[in-house]
Amino acid sequence: MAEAMAWGFGEGFQKVVLIGADSPTLPMAFLREALDRLETDRTVLGPTFDGGYYLIGARDAPPDLFKNIAWGTDRVFIDTLNRLKEQNLSCHLLPFWYDIDRPSDLDLLAAHLPFLARQGQPPPERTLQALQAIRPTSTPASNGHSVRSSS
Repeated sequence: MAEAMAWGFGEGFQKVVLIGADSPTLPMAFLREALDRLETDRTVLGPTFDGGYYLIGARDAPPDLFKNIAWGTDRVFIDTLNRLKEQNLSCHLLPFWYDIDRPSDLDLLAAHLPFLARQGQPPPERTLQALQAIRPTSTPASNGHSVRSSS
């Protein structure tokens, strides 16, 4: 992540926002809010329920932001906040969201997709395909329906 952020600033971007590939239902509004908040705050974080974060953004590369973080633990978000505090950097917090790190997280995703569809938001097609590959018969949702790929 440090290299990706350094690359972005090295290319002349004034804001760099990194998102996890493991949050396929992340609302676009969260990305817009992150970019908007970087007008006034130096950093922005999108926390996950499991103690990590789905998004980090900055107006410049904060020094050593990613060093000595207990990656893969429930302390990633807290450790990052503490690092920002140590460096006296302003940080805007986005709403909590979820990411897919463990097999049990797939149950949440499978339950969430039908709700997106009912709200008129097309579920991410490749995510549906991946769920079908993992759960070939169907992906059960909490409402008793199945999430099925349209292909």
